Amino acid sequence: MRVVFLDLDGVVNNYHLSKPWTRPDGSIQQPVQGTKNEFGGTTGFDYDKVERLNKCFDNSDWSIVISSSWYLTTRTLGALTKYGFRHCHRIVGETVRRKSGRGAQILQFVDCHPRITDFCTIEDECTDITGNHKSVTDEMRKRWEGRFFNPNPYIGLQDELMHEIIDYIKA
Repeated sequence: MRVVFLDLDGVVNNYHLSKPWTRPDGSIQQPVQGTKNEFGGTTGFDYDKVERLNKCFDNSDWSIVISSSWYLTTRTLGALTKYGFRHCHRIVGETVRRKSGRGAQILQFVDCHPRITDFCTIEDECTDITGNHKSVTDEMRKRWEGRFFNPNPYIGLQDELMHEIIDYIKA
């Protein structure tokens, strides 16, 4: 089994969703309406970024594990569905929430599931995966080489990174 560990905030949304902002193509993204109360105090997802995420999984057999503060709940699945994610059926679990840092949580999941033959992550924060978080070791950095896809949290998943993810998944 091959698995993408998926963060949501900063990937399928960004820090600008509470007010209008200009997309890279010049069009205007209006604020997401009605999601503040519906989805736990967040501003929701961006349809463009969800569609890019869809393209990453189209024509692939990779599974998804949620590694996000959204966790794997009906609320999360409802939000993904509402914003057009077509691959909820591929979600097979979530990482265990611990103080060890996200990178360590993901590697623990991989190590506890011997059926996983390959993995990568889409995560907007690198500190506790390849950065200088106290949980990150040189061995961990080595395991993450080529497997860490890091969108800018201020703009979320963009075309260039989407193509890099697709290339990795299809390899």
